[in-house]
Amino acid sequence: MESRAGATSGMVWRRRLGGVPGLWMLLALCLSVYLPGFFSLPPIDRDESRFAQASRQMVESGNYAVPMVLAKPRLNKPPMIYWLQSLSVRGFTWGDVRRDAIWMYRVPSLLAAVAAVLLTWRMGCSMFDARAAWLGAALLAICPVLVWEAKQARADMVLLAFTVAAMWLLWEVWTHPTPMRVLAFWAAVGGGVLVKGPVTPLVVLGGAAAWCFVHRGLADARRLRPMIGVLVVGIMVIPWVALVAMRVGWETYLTIVIRETLGRGVEPAEGHGGFPGYHSVLVFILLFPGSLFLLAGLRRGVMLGMPARAGARSRGVLGWIASRACGRRAECFLLCMIGPAWVVMELVKTKLPHYTLPVYPALCLLMARAALSNAPAVRAWLATRRVRFLAGAWCGVGVAFAGLIAALGWLAIVEGHGWGWCVLAIGAAGSLLMVLEGRRLVRDALFRPLLASAARVAVVSLVVAGLTLPALETPWVVSRLVASARAFDPAGHRPLAFVVLREDSAVFLTRGKASWVKPLELRDYVAANPTALVVIPEDYAPHFAGYRPLASVEGYNYPKGRHGVWFLGEFPR
Repeated sequence: MESRAGATSGMVWRRRLGGVPGLWMLLALCLSVYLPGFFSLPPIDRDESRFAQASRQMVESGNYAVPMVLAKPRLNKPPMIYWLQSLSVRGFTWGDVRRDAIWMYRVPSLLAAVAAVLLTWRMGCSMFDARAAWLGAALLAICPVLVWEAKQARADMVLLAFTVAAMWLLWEVWTHPTPMRVLAFWAAVGGGVLVKGPVTPLVVLGGAAAWCFVHRGLADARRLRPMIGVLVVGIMVIPWVALVAMRVGWETYLTIVIRETLGRGVEPAEGHGGFPGYHSVLVFILLFPGSLFLLAGLRRGVMLGMPARAGARSRGVLGWIASRACGRRAECFLLCMIGPAWVVMELVKTKLPHYTLPVYPALCLLMARAALSNAPAVRAWLATRRVRFLAGAWCGVGVAFAGLIAALGWLAIVEGHGWGWCVLAIGAAGSLLMVLEGRRLVRDALFRPLLASAARVAVVSLVVAGLTLPALETPWVVSRLVASARAFDPAGHRPLAFVVLREDSAVFLTRGKASWVKPLELRDYVAANPTALVVIPEDYAPHFAGYRPLASVEGYNYPKGRHGVWFLGEFPR
């Protein structure tokens, strides 16, 4: 009777998590971690401010072909994100862009993040049961990198949404092929190309190539109708490429494309480099708390999705792959989506933490499936000493996140906010909880309760961070300097120049009126603009005779990692 009751209860939960209740629970989870700080965080340097300014200028000028930041074309990214942000701003301001705010440019990222979570859920329901699908989507929703990117007006969330849509549609084409699904798949690939160039094709088409290699045939590739795909993607992408090339010149545009693709692979762009294995180490942090099951999910996926062929020999990586066969189709599919893209991203010289984000949905589904597995082999492997050591490292990551919350609370106390003590207490309690859970994990190997506990800690921490950061003053140097300039020039008629401090949020916050001036050129600039307000670092101010400070701002310039004091002042006329 008990087993029958348990089975009935499990069926009820599967129906709930795979239906409308599961949808609403995921929506509530997403909004609870994405909305805190969404409206109140100032513009983030540097990429968010560049994207938002380019979209603002697109609306102001009516030029929707070539994104511009001030007088320079911004063609290192395709136009989809600028179009979406422009549409959002026009909708919220009723066409009057003078009433815009940074959160309006973040709306596409918020909606795309929610869409990516829901698409991961639907893909998981197609592959596994509803419990694994819901848990995989939830792990994706609360991972730190997604929570942070959902609050920024950048292209990465829209790219993630298009990539997971293409991934899901590819699975549907291979399991239940219809002409409409084929067209939808290629439309998703084309949308990904219009967001961030080759990333979506790398993940999805690279995964499709790996799938055909494992299956030793091209039958599934033919189902995709490659010629139709070339036509659909070409119709979506080529008109914009031709229009831009006619505006800026084919040679200039091809140079930009080569620099942004091949150039980033050969050497780090803008100093964003990393060591071999950079993403493989960082994913343990960026996928917290689900990363507890990262190795278990990958191991289970390989054992079930790509079992070894009988009598096959393997030498090297390619030999190992050639010696595998396709087992369970879902696990094999997810591994194919992860493998080629991950290898390429590790080989590319330019590295940023969010580069591997498009394959996180596949990882989360594998992790969720392992977390819910009751197979004796999986449980025995989870109890090994090596895994216990990694679990201890996972607890250390949790303590570090809780410590970050405590540090934010202490910073709030230093700035005179009494509620900082509450934030500090929450961070300290989180650290203690992770230590206690870590001891319990090592002693009892209770993975499921620990995962649930970690998810709660992650949500609480992210909410606190989202509410605390906007109230702090120390990180927002440029925002405070621009606010001080408005206090001395409410009408906004006086030019504003920044010496040494070169951050893009200054351009967005001043609606393009800020200028960056080199120290040796400051005298000439002031001669041409005698009413200008000038921002100068404390160390440089004594070198400019006649400079009269009007206000000072002390803070931490996080893009450069420097603490300092900056003066806002003027030169006597």
